[in-house]
Amino acid sequence: MDFVELTADGHLLASAKYDSLEKLDWDSNVVWSAPIAPHHDLDLDDDGRIYVLTENRRKLSRIGRSYLIRDNDIVILSPDGKEERRIQLWQLLSRFLTEKRLKRFDSKRRSRKPKKNHYGDLFHTDSIDLLRRDIPGVGKQGNALISVREQIGRASCRERV
Repeated sequence: MDFVELTADGHLLASAKYDSLEKLDWDSNVVWSAPIAPHHDLDLDDDGRIYVLTENRRKLSRIGRSYLIRDNDIVILSPDGKEERRIQLWQLLSRFLTEKRLKRFDSKRRSRKPKKNHYGDLFHTDSIDLLRRDIPGVGKQGNALISVREQIGRASCRERV
């Protein structure tokens, strides 16, 4: 298990790293399993929906070059583990990436003498928290606040999840 979270009804959400997210009852029986690739963190809204970070490998093209990246998504699951929506961070954050930042990312990735088909970690999202109230200058109640390890510059992305 990579991480776990206790739900309001006393069940346990457990991440089988990069494989699935499972909901377990008090006797460790699997209530449901969602075939997603959990990555580091999740949060629950007041209706029981689960907002979980996932990691996916993608090939992207930008400024005339191709890049192999490890991208993160926010996957929203219903209380019964069904995927309702998927938000790719690449789509949200790519407009903030400059040519200089992409070249630095590619240079850093190549300097590590990567194996063939090495996927660079462009964002590396570590945590997600749903705002329980409006916070001036940060976001409104219900917005998702994410922590991105890799600096892409100063940016505020106010997309509604």
